[in-house]
Amino acid sequence: MAGKFELYTDKAGKFRFRLKAGNGIESVRRNAMDASLDDQTSS
Repeated sequence: MAGKFELYTDKAGKFRFRLKAGNGIESVRRNAMDASLDDQTSS
């Protein structure tokens, strides 16, 4: 199964995502170290 992100709204009405992949945890471990950070919390 190819990896994909599933977007959904939680019970509080907030948007969330989950990674759907047969090897999801391994993929995150392998790729997270090289990921860029897009911090949108500062104004």
